[in-house]
Amino acid sequence: MTTSAGERSRISGASAIGALYRKVRAQTMRIVAPLEIEDYVIQTAEFMSPPRWHIGHTSWFFETVLQAHRPGYKIY
Repeated sequence: MTTSAGERSRISGASAIGALYRKVRAQTMRIVAPLEIEDYVIQTAEFMSPPRWHIGHTSWFFETVLQAHRPGYKIY
């Protein structure tokens, strides 16, 4: 069984997106590591959102991108 150039490109793109997601998530977790668990749920100022909101939206963004590049991708 052979794969077409388009299929190889899509697989390569999905792998790159996955690697980028892992890099972004690791950096995010390094940034929030010093926080206490209580810091994740409160909004300390009206101009900023809690870390949990940012973590969730980063995940949502990457899932949305994956849906476009990976046919059959199932949302978690």
